[in-house]
Amino acid sequence: MNILREMITRPGRLVVQCHDDPDPDALASGLLVCRFGEYFNRKIEFIYSGNNPISKSNAIKMVELLGIEIRYVAENELKDQVPADILLLVDCRTGQKNVKPYPYKEIAVIDHHTIKGEYDAPGLCDIRPQVGSCVAIIWNLVQQCNNSRGMPLGVSDLEAYPGRHYLGTALYYGLFMDTNGFGFGSNLDKRLKNHLEKHQSFDSHIFNKLSRKKYSLDEMFQIAKIETGAIKDTYHVFKLPDKSDYDSIDSGSYYPFVRKDLSFLICCGEICSNSVLGQIADDLISADDIDLCVAYAITPAGDLRISVRSHVDYVSAADLAYYITDCHGGGHSVKAGGTISTKEHPELRDTLAGPANVRKYLTARIHDYLDIYKIIDTAPLDGTFIDKYYGNEILNYCKKDNLRLGFVFTADIIRDEGLDHNTHFQLDLKQDWGDNISVHKAEMQFIEDIDRDKVIMIGIDGRIYPLTMVQFLNSYQPTEEAFYDRECKGPELVSSDTGESYDIIRYAKACYSKKSDPVRAVKTHTQAYKLRSGWGRRFYISSRPGDYIVAGQGEYDIWPVDGELFDKLYDRV
Repeated sequence: MNILREMITRPGRLVVQCHDDPDPDALASGLLVCRFGEYFNRKIEFIYSGNNPISKSNAIKMVELLGIEIRYVAENELKDQVPADILLLVDCRTGQKNVKPYPYKEIAVIDHHTIKGEYDAPGLCDIRPQVGSCVAIIWNLVQQCNNSRGMPLGVSDLEAYPGRHYLGTALYYGLFMDTNGFGFGSNLDKRLKNHLEKHQSFDSHIFNKLSRKKYSLDEMFQIAKIETGAIKDTYHVFKLPDKSDYDSIDSGSYYPFVRKDLSFLICCGEICSNSVLGQIADDLISADDIDLCVAYAITPAGDLRISVRSHVDYVSAADLAYYITDCHGGGHSVKAGGTISTKEHPELRDTLAGPANVRKYLTARIHDYLDIYKIIDTAPLDGTFIDKYYGNEILNYCKKDNLRLGFVFTADIIRDEGLDHNTHFQLDLKQDWGDNISVHKAEMQFIEDIDRDKVIMIGIDGRIYPLTMVQFLNSYQPTEEAFYDRECKGPELVSSDTGESYDIIRYAKACYSKKSDPVRAVKTHTQAYKLRSGWGRRFYISSRPGDYIVAGQGEYDIWPVDGELFDKLYDRV
């Protein structure tokens, strides 16, 4: 029997209760049940009890960041409550010391804890001790039900705010915590993790905030000093309040421009290796409420070496390092480094003399970098976004058909190299391949989390970007024709599991663009943007002044196009 399906068919008041002082798995489990009920137009109340409200710091932060609506009913007030027609206990069961049930007429239980001794199970009961998390059991029950399209329910079907990924992030974090950082678990736990990752159904920025170490900054500073023995100056934290006039925004409508309120930390290390400098940055970014960290050291030659860490999804560590060092840095979206050579930049020798001067320089560069861009998250929007904010400047276009581009099916590499079909890759774009391949954006030095369902595209100017298979087949006609007619160097796919590299150029074939539905586009002129849309939920894509923002017909179907390429790709309608 599917308890969730049974519950929503019963009349009356439905209440879901988790154990006292709930942990992330309990919170995620109750939230998933509530979203399931809402999908089928059944209101389900979410409560917990006990002598005190939630005390766990990560659970408090989870409720705040994800907007979880859960009501605290003090234990001494339970007797005064109106009984629920059905009470569902999640991540707990009757008879346990950490839960005193809300008054009920009928009770149901979904749990994953081992039963010790005899247990008088209710008729509606699903207890699976072999599963690492309760949320995985509930997710299994959810997927046994179909959505309006006749397909198994997905996380996106149940999100209260489409594109915001609050539910998916709750599930991912709850699963993470109850499986010891995904270190163990059943096949159900693994299937939920794979589903959330495959469909990019969680917000990595919020997850990083929740999953970082629960130490204060002072504690992490002492840990870093002990671990590295290489810190010579105290840390300095800077708050960056957003200057935009948000008070003038209509609170009843969604405003897509992201506030740039964050805390960044700058710390000076002794003369030390890059790995030690990186360890300092790793420790300090783990402190609570720090969004960006730049650890630095001055070499005997007077050069500045930096190690950058970012927990902000719209600030790529690689992009920031690249900017701070004037194109002499790079790395990943969360970790990066770089060097400023005073031999190449003698004008900076005085500027970089002493910690106070370096802090002033780094602070100015970080402020300048963040001021360049207007940050847009189009997640809850469709293509009407640009109509609302750029209405008078919008023109209609149609993509040119029969344009020749290159493509690589990741699945072909997995098959031909005899790899596991669940292999994930990152695409290394750090190098320069001359006229064959180019990288437009610094933060795209690595394209991460590429799986067998991704298609790697090579644009008409050699620029690399990923598409889903559905996006590719909707827009392009694949062929067996080799894309390159001569041998050339190009980027490699690197296995996230083994570190082995695989050349994509020899797999590159030609495809031709299909005639597309009309799109709407606006030229940005003087403003640079960072934009996140359905084309890449895990990262923001930068645009420069003069680039175009293009909106298609689909949900979240918004993307930037290089101003120099636009006329080669689109015709005016």
